[in-house]
Amino acid sequence: MKLYSTCIFLLFTSISFAQTKNPASPPHNWQLMDWQKDGYHGISLEKAYDELLANKKPLKKIIVAVIDDGLDDTHPDLEGMEWTNKKEIPGNNIDDDKNGYVDDVHGWNFAGSLKNESFEEIREYVRLKDRFENKTDTTVLKTDPQYIYWKRVVAQKNKKMYELEGKRIDKVLNVVTTLQGYWSERLAKDSVYILNIKDRQPDATADSSVIKAQTFFIQFINGKTSITDSVTLTEITNNLKKAKQRVSEINKNWLLVATTIIKENDPAFYRKKELGDDPYIKTTINYGDSNTFPDNSRDFSHGTLCTGIIAALRNNNLGGNGITNSVEIMPVKIINGWGGDEQDKDVANAIKYAVDNGAQIINMSFGKYFSPRKSWVDEAVKYAEQKGILIIVSAMNEATNTDSLTNYPSIFYTDGTIASNLIKVGASTFDSTLVGSFSNYGSKTVHVFAPGDSIYTTKINKGYASMSGTSNAAPVVAGLAALIWSYYPTFTYKQIWYCIEQSAAPIKTMVTKPGTKKKVPFSSLSTTGGIVNAYQALIIAEQMNKPSWKRKHKNEIF
Repeated sequence: MKLYSTCIFLLFTSISFAQTKNPASPPHNWQLMDWQKDGYHGISLEKAYDELLANKKPLKKIIVAVIDDGLDDTHPDLEGMEWTNKKEIPGNNIDDDKNGYVDDVHGWNFAGSLKNESFEEIREYVRLKDRFENKTDTTVLKTDPQYIYWKRVVAQKNKKMYELEGKRIDKVLNVVTTLQGYWSERLAKDSVYILNIKDRQPDATADSSVIKAQTFFIQFINGKTSITDSVTLTEITNNLKKAKQRVSEINKNWLLVATTIIKENDPAFYRKKELGDDPYIKTTINYGDSNTFPDNSRDFSHGTLCTGIIAALRNNNLGGNGITNSVEIMPVKIINGWGGDEQDKDVANAIKYAVDNGAQIINMSFGKYFSPRKSWVDEAVKYAEQKGILIIVSAMNEATNTDSLTNYPSIFYTDGTIASNLIKVGASTFDSTLVGSFSNYGSKTVHVFAPGDSIYTTKINKGYASMSGTSNAAPVVAGLAALIWSYYPTFTYKQIWYCIEQSAAPIKTMVTKPGTKKKVPFSSLSTTGGIVNAYQALIIAEQMNKPSWKRKHKNEIF
């Protein structure tokens, strides 16, 4: 689960180059504001409440499952928002409703007591290494799809270990230190600014290490939109050192888990030991327990952050406002502790649990780049599709084009067909930059963008935090879907999706493509080309609810 690795990505970016970023921060609830009225690229929700919903009342509470790391149900800004299974008697150790889960009063915890999990590329390396490691690249092997897959796994595993060991930051530090020494002497300046060196080349007589460092550094800064010409090499060095210290602390546990499962030659070593379940055996489904509270060893809960965006109590003078309070949040845990990548088995079972227990919307703010049991997840998504359930998924935060590098959960089934109920969401910003520099994108694989930058939301232990990521953008869309459905409860999931999709009008404004300094139309970054808008979505919903519209479109599939 890239919940926490995503945080490392954003931590590395923000700490390393904090001095180069615009210090201005948006107001709380900017994601709910209107560009023309308030000057922030929100979803025009408050405008919709004021102008479209002022004389209306929601007709139904919508159950939204948040598949994540749990929910702090003691938070005062989430009071009364948690789903309760009324068929279950709390604490009697009996499966009263006979759904296979004992005492699941407020959801289910598929992670149980598991504290240590790894990343999928490392798990896959361990799972496959006895079969493929040290094999010669024969002509036959090079055409074997499984061997081709193995080679990709090894490459990604090596990259992940490189990052966990801190070598990524070390490499940049060594490069910057080399250039600082060379250019400060060459220019006779202690303070070497990016402006001084970005268009210059070392002398032909310079050491080869300097020439290589210059080439690498120019490529590096071209991929960092936050680095401006006014930054010095010394500033970058100091901030990289701070980043290294904090990232090393975060990575310490992940590195231990990775090295242990490699040594034990068992990708499920910790899971079997701590949870008593094998993630590669499909038949077991009711492992885990009913404790859906976040791991209290950490002052962080990703699921609580997502829930606040959807459902924080509105206008109560606490923290920020959620999108709607006409919801019940069903927490379904698939991760504990410091996490890692989600297991396909847990994702599949969590989706099925949510569907079977009444969820109409499922928020999944996680993702990864390998899915060895994708067929299990596909089966669950199809099950949700058949039951009319919407699934909202974050696009992830690697500033990557997912049209060319698939991430999971994918909008495509294994057979190449598209899941009609799965919406992939990229992150937009509060200002004129429009697109989050970290956000993944894809004209074929990301559907819409939604506010995901500097979102103020609920935090574990009754606190609040401002976070950035596509993990924030997905619950904005999930909350919007729930809002529409609460006022138009007879709509199908396809009608709800139509309202959201049509509200995201293509934006032709030129923006910086994430991960580059290249300018592209914002409309080229997703299938709709736009940012979701509650005001427009509700206007569309009202039109769709009229008999004349229904008659006109009676032959269309909704």
